[in-house]
Formats: sequence, structure tokens, C-alpha cells
Amino acid sequence: ILSAVHYLEQMGERRGHIRIALKDDDNVKINFKIDKKLIKGIVKKISTVSLSFESNESDFLKTLKKKKIITNIELEIENEKLYTDALIVRNEEKIVLMFVNIEEDFLNKLCAFIFDYINKE
Repeated sequence: ILSAVHYLEQMGERRGHIRIALKDDDNVKINFKIDKKLIKGIVKKISTVSLSFESNESDFLKTLKKKKIITNIELEIENEKLYTDALIVRNEEKIVLMFVNIEEDFLNKLCAFIFDYINKE
């Protein structure tokens, strides 16, 4: 799936999705449970359709079945907690969560954060 996403980006098919790169001090965090294990991480890139993150559990995450849906993901942005579900996609370098079952409230808050972030740069 990642190679398909990269191909579509090269072909200009994802122009409507703005992706921003975050710094560690932006303090955007992600937490979720999978297979009874609590995963905590720092978000590195985010868009309205997906995010990538770093976690101390990266080795564990690389053992999971690809295309597994993770529910009740907690995303902490500017001290506000948002919840969503996502499909886990990965390769050797990255762990990516592609949002599924996106609710309007989640999308509105995420878009507001992304636009505010872009405007303050």
C-alpha cells in the first residue's frame, strides 16, 4: 500500500491532502492498545488521511499483520484528545496509520490543527 501511495503522490493524485512534518517539540502524541500492549509514540507526519509515528515499540509493531485495523486510537494534539480508527501499514522504515471510519468531529479538529500549523510557519 505504501508503494501505491508513493506512486499516487508522484502522479499528483493526492494533491488534496496536505501533509505536514512535525518536530518533536510540537508534542503531538499517539496512544493505543493492540494485542493487550500499550503503544505510545510521537507523531512525525500527519495529514487528513494518515499519520506516521515513532515508538519505542517499533519492533513489536513490525511483527503485526499488515492491514490490521486498530480501534480507539488516542491522538493528543495541543492537549486535546481525539479518537479514531486506523489501518496499520508499514515497511522497513515507517509505521503508518491510515484513518478509517473517520468521524466529522475528528476531521474538523484535525483540519483546524493542520491549517493553524501551516499558517504559523
